[in-house]
Amino acid sequence: MSQQENTKLALKYMGFLNTGEIDQALALASDDATFWHPLSGAVGKEELRITLKHAFGLMLTINNNVLSTTAEADRVSLELEFKADLSNGRTYENQYHFMFVIKDGKIHSLKEYVDSGPAKAAFF
Repeated sequence: MSQQENTKLALKYMGFLNTGEIDQALALASDDATFWHPLSGAVGKEELRITLKHAFGLMLTINNNVLSTTAEADRVSLELEFKADLSNGRTYENQYHFMFVIKDGKIHSLKEYVDSGPAKAAFF
């Protein structure tokens, strides 16, 4: 796939998450894809599905705003702002950096970089 096609795939993934369509987002990933987060480390697709469904169940509204995209070879980098109103009455706001590796038209790996402080304050 071209860098432009890879970028479209990464944006499509984020678009699905923005509307809470977790299964559709994960359908864009290979079955052996890995997902890394600073709090959980590397997990597989099914473990991420469970984690996302739990987290999204706590969110009343979701809005992610992509600030920038950069693509090179099989990698796509997205910088975004995220905001969610939570069922506990709090608002979660944070900035994220996602690094996608795309192979054969599927997300092969995804690393999520985020400040864990705002997440802990909002969710816990």
